[in-house]
Amino acid sequence: NNFKNKYDSLNPIKVIKFENFLYSIDSKAKFSIFDIEDGKLVDKIHLFNNKNNNLIIPTSFSRYKDKFIIGFKSGIIILINKQGEIIWETDFKKILSTPLAINENDIIFLLEDSISSISINDGSLNWSEVYEGSNLLQYSGGLLKIFNNIIYYILPNSSFGEYDLLFRSKNLSNFSDMNFKSSINYSNNKIHLFDNYLVYFDGSNSLSTYDIFHDKIILSDFNVENLSSFYFYNNALITIKNNKLKSYNILNGNLFWNINIEEKLLKKSKIINIFGYDQNIYIFFDNGKIIMINQNNIINKFDLKIKNINLLYFQNNYLFASL
Repeated sequence: NNFKNKYDSLNPIKVIKFENFLYSIDSKAKFSIFDIEDGKLVDKIHLFNNKNNNLIIPTSFSRYKDKFIIGFKSGIIILINKQGEIIWETDFKKILSTPLAINENDIIFLLEDSISSISINDGSLNWSEVYEGSNLLQYSGGLLKIFNNIIYYILPNSSFGEYDLLFRSKNLSNFSDMNFKSSINYSNNKIHLFDNYLVYFDGSNSLSTYDIFHDKIILSDFNVENLSSFYFYNNALITIKNNKLKSYNILNGNLFWNINIEEKLLKKSKIINIFGYDQNIYIFFDNGKIIMINQNNIINKFDLKIKNINLLYFQNNYLFASL
């Protein structure tokens, strides 16, 4: 990945499985290809040979059909083929920390003070909107969700808004009435989309929910008890604090369940992912522990025997963990 422990302000990047190979990009913009069967390195390509290493730290890595789109912290975005050959390159010369979003044939991205769209075909600019905001930026990036033809976003400079992809113009709704905390002071804030509900959590103790269909805020600044870690899963906000594991209903703030857990299991641990399978919920922690919940009870525990995990995800029935 992009070595998150070395670049603390970056989000870890996923390895991509495509056909019979694994594709990855590292912190020095080296594009690597591995055989999925034996894990052996097939090829490694240096995407840039004449650029400053500080300009080519990757912040986003996505697949589009049989090609890959890579965003870099300096504002460079490129499209490459499976052989690592650059098809096009564009440079916006502003900080790009938020992962890119692909919508049909367009790439949507947040720079420090703007939201923009470029064509996947050639990298040409489709549209861009600039917002004045704080001079202090959240270097882990902004937040972005797409529902039908509307983009909802919070920029790294703490500005927020909506954009209508159909009419290519700013959109206005009661979403803007939500109490978005400054991303500088709330660096763990998140936006979550479930059905027609858009949820904002400041990462500390304030939860709000916006009903898109009815253009109405149905939960405003609901107080969540102090926590050490949280994760959204469907219509729930899952939190941990000391030996308490709680599940809050994002629509009304009520508790789905409140479970006591052995303190040693959760001590200094964070939730890194949650999966549901066969009516069970599997909660993964960064210390490698897994708990399985069914009907508000812990029915099993597992241990991956891996610690200090910063990213964990499933892809084509494979489990990937990044340290």
